[in-house]
Amino acid sequence: MMQETTNSNIASMVCFGEVLWDVFPDGTKKPGGAPMNVAYNLQRQGVDCVMISRVGQDDNGKELLAQLNTWGMTTDYIESDTVHPTSTVGLVLDEHNDASYTIFENVAWDYIPMLDKYREIVAQSEVLVFGSLAMRSEVSYRTLMELVRIAKVKVLDINLRLPHFDLEKALDILPQIDVLKLNKAELNFLIEALEADIEADEHLRAKYIQDRFGIAEIVLTKGSKGANYYRNGQQLHQDAYKITINDTVGSGDAFFAGFLAARFNKETANNDAVIMDMAMATGAFITTKEGACPPYTLQELLEFKTNHTSK
Repeated sequence: MMQETTNSNIASMVCFGEVLWDVFPDGTKKPGGAPMNVAYNLQRQGVDCVMISRVGQDDNGKELLAQLNTWGMTTDYIESDTVHPTSTVGLVLDEHNDASYTIFENVAWDYIPMLDKYREIVAQSEVLVFGSLAMRSEVSYRTLMELVRIAKVKVLDINLRLPHFDLEKALDILPQIDVLKLNKAELNFLIEALEADIEADEHLRAKYIQDRFGIAEIVLTKGSKGANYYRNGQQLHQDAYKITINDTVGSGDAFFAGFLAARFNKETANNDAVIMDMAMATGAFITTKEGACPPYTLQELLEFKTNHTSK
């Protein structure tokens, strides 16, 4: 599949963190990793986006780079590691087609060193997108922290994948974040970890996190119950789309890509309803497909959006 034409109205972005193979119970594997899933879907929507990561000098690494190149995604910022293997994640789907993951440690993306070209591309780009999983190892964490200091807009997707979540690191970085995405379980985890005396109301809890850390925008995802967007003292709820689910692998990442593409598009940046509808449409569209990065064009996504409605 060739790369979509870049939309000059949308801000350029850098995604940082894990690239890997999702390995299904039958042994089949598909490219994955939250920031890579986001980067793939951003590219599908015409965003000028690069991925900073690391793979091993093994067959899995070579195959992964080849797949990204086939998709038209640049691999200029994905280095090869001579010591650590390419990351794989064991994936299991339950009876509802919801996925659970076994994430292995000491893999290549745990050891992303700082390179001059990383500094340069982040300084040139308008948005830096990353998840909390990339913060689990000290090498990648130090690199990320330096890039955060350089970045114009910092976007964090909290992934509560215990035991791969460091609360202290998360709390340290939250005051530097401009846009935060998290789900209800992650929101409640933060509230309890902070020992905040806030009643079990999602709006009050999201506002508490927003005010405490000075985060301009929060996106709260709620699965089949839709999502909420908090910005400029306002809150907007977006219903989920009515669809038949194939699998949920990467659906949250696709949702976030749709959000980012609309949020940082000059034509729609101030229209919360349009932003959230595009986010929900992208996430729903991917759940009708197989895997986190199915082949599709922007036109196919827009046709899906036109032909489906939220609840």
